[in-house]
Amino acid sequence: MKSSKKLKANGRLAVDTNAVIAYREGINEVCKLIDEADVIILPVTVMGELLYGALNSGKTEYNEQIIKKFAAYSLVMQVDEAVTTRYASVMSIIQYRQYMI
Repeated sequence: MKSSKKLKANGRLAVDTNAVIAYREGINEVCKLIDEADVIILPVTVMGELLYGALNSGKTEYNEQIIKKFAAYSLVMQVDEAVTTRYASVMSIIQYRQYMI
């Protein structure tokens, strides 16, 4: 996986909702990437998706606590114009190179 090597080179790892869920489920490859990252970047939209899931679960309070604990060890990234511009650029590169995300 080329992208994981590149991300590890600068020690920063941005996670999506699926990555956080996989981490909670103990998926080895995901746990290793997240545990070895110097900085975990948690987009505020991902946190919103996770909290929405917690609200619709049978263990709302428990799941909310786990999400907030994960967020406490992360850099919660706010979305602004600069972020949307960077997102569009990265997605364009991914599509051009046909990387799976």
